[in-house]
Amino acid sequence: MASLKSAKGDRERKLLISAVVFLAIVCIALVIALAIVASKISDDGSKSKSKENDSGKGFCSEITKFPDPKPPKSNGVFDDLSEEEINAVKKYLINNKELSIVPFKDANVNTNYIYLIEFQSPPKQQALAYLDGNGSKPDRKARVVVYMGAMDPPVVQEYLVYPAAEPKTHEKRLLGKNSTIPFHTRVGDNHEMDVIEQAMTNLTTTLQQVLSESYDGYIYAGCEEKCLDYGTNAPLGLKTGERKHWVFFQRFHAGWHLQAINFQVLYNTLGNDVTQWHVEKIFYNKQIFKTAEELLHKYNNGSIAKEFVPAPITKPLYSSLNRRGSPQPKRPLRPPQIFEPDGKRYTVSGRHIEYMGWSFDFRMRSSSGIQIFDVKFKGERIIFELSLQEAEAFYSGSSPIGMSANQYLDSYWGMGFYNFELVPGVDCPLTSTYFDVIHFVNRDRPMKIRNAICVFELTNGIPLRRHYENTFTGGYYYYGGMPSSGLVLRSISTPFNYDYVFDYIFYPNGVVEVRVGTTGYLQGFYWTNSELPYGYKIHNTSGGLVHDHIINYKVDLDVAGQANSYQTIDVEIENITDPWNPGRWRVQKVLRRRTKDNEKDALYRYNFEKPRYLNFFSETARNRNGVKKGYRIHLKDVMKMSYPETWPLVNGAAWSL
Repeated sequence: MASLKSAKGDRERKLLISAVVFLAIVCIALVIALAIVASKISDDGSKSKSKENDSGKGFCSEITKFPDPKPPKSNGVFDDLSEEEINAVKKYLINNKELSIVPFKDANVNTNYIYLIEFQSPPKQQALAYLDGNGSKPDRKARVVVYMGAMDPPVVQEYLVYPAAEPKTHEKRLLGKNSTIPFHTRVGDNHEMDVIEQAMTNLTTTLQQVLSESYDGYIYAGCEEKCLDYGTNAPLGLKTGERKHWVFFQRFHAGWHLQAINFQVLYNTLGNDVTQWHVEKIFYNKQIFKTAEELLHKYNNGSIAKEFVPAPITKPLYSSLNRRGSPQPKRPLRPPQIFEPDGKRYTVSGRHIEYMGWSFDFRMRSSSGIQIFDVKFKGERIIFELSLQEAEAFYSGSSPIGMSANQYLDSYWGMGFYNFELVPGVDCPLTSTYFDVIHFVNRDRPMKIRNAICVFELTNGIPLRRHYENTFTGGYYYYGGMPSSGLVLRSISTPFNYDYVFDYIFYPNGVVEVRVGTTGYLQGFYWTNSELPYGYKIHNTSGGLVHDHIINYKVDLDVAGQANSYQTIDVEIENITDPWNPGRWRVQKVLRRRTKDNEKDALYRYNFEKPRYLNFFSETARNRNGVKKGYRIHLKDVMKMSYPETWPLVNGAAWSL
């Protein structure tokens, strides 16, 4: 037994030694591997840092093996103004004694001050002469909007200031035949709102009893817990020369867009003498009063109809974004995510992006939104400019605001500059690359918004093309398919209650799609039965009223050069004799191609009854089949302006007809 135990012990010792040696070898191998990985991480970190200097974000993995993007020739041609350029332009204008411009922080309505500074994109021919030939690089110019409240009469003046980095020249910017804009048509700003704020404070102080008793303790002036707030509407008048704000009040809670009360004020802010601004009307419980004193007097003597609107239940608060009801799914599960198995398939250099044959430059225009320039596919320019211009929302209703206001053009409400930081995983996929933007609007200094634009590649979940060749005997001859993906450039704007999600999508087959989605809040109104013809009740005292949304884009197509024509291809019906079957007749669709000779002839009104293709094509370039190269404008989601052309407000959105 002793010898057997000894032999067994020797075997155990040998096994133990072998295991130790094996583990030592494994440990040494792991150390070497970790050293290699650490080296890789260090290399990747430096490369990522280099790319971050170029593009604003490190984005490209080692797997993709793309070379570091080099600055394109378009670098600086379309880029937004930097903080340094904005400050240089501002300093140049304020130091120009002839203009008598005061800093925004020291200004008021009857002084001259800068409202907006933004990049002015170069004229197309100048840009193309540089990009396609040996022309000089265009000067970087700033567009500056100045409120000239000190002039008699006051006006709005636009200037071009250049070069933006070291300004030496400024010139008035012509707007059609005019060099100035009427003062009463200006976009509202903080200085005007400061006066309105004081006026509403004075008015609601006088009417504190009325408000508190009517709205269950909610007041504006001097409120602590139960607070009212207010907003203003547009247009600021129904005829030329007017500037009147309908001011509406609501309870100040999360989602105050759905907390309107039955109290509105018409406030006149015409001219630059704020001592002449005044209250014209007060609307309370479907009744009109000229002054706060009249309303208070009649309220106390019992000669008017009073109302009482109880405070909303705050737990839970119906207008908040807090989740109500049972979660779905009941057991928390994360949603699907985008995965890039081989890294990113696009490259970024500043504001220049390249992807699957596409290349383009973009910027964020403070006054309207994203602009995309010099769009090329496989090295051939197809679009010089693709840009958001305007968004319209016209409401109906029975109250003074519903009848006289709530007709919005969202550029007035900051569609271009009310951007906020995009939230990864919600606003944009986790794989996105982000870009900061800088605005100088209605303030004293430039404001940087981090991560306000994102770009990402998105799989579309549907084949770009696929086909099984059917044998019709239960089998198939062959299958061919290709997954569909696209590159998305996205910004989200929150001009008021709505959040507009603006997408520009580039597909590998040469298609460009422009898409917009609306989210955020419905603009609610105080609900009475008078609103029944115009909408629906959505809560105790809140309703949603009928309105539309029409978006305006600019598309400057250059298909195989600038010698392009435009034609409509109308789908019509023909009734003909069947040449192959004598005595029979045939009704079928036929294409009628109509090339337009001038812009007036090209004006387009959508007709749901008559299908029509919109074709922009080159007069000189043809494809391999002899067909003139062209691009079709495909209107996927059509909203037609339903108001008559004779209605004055339609003139402000004539593009929507």
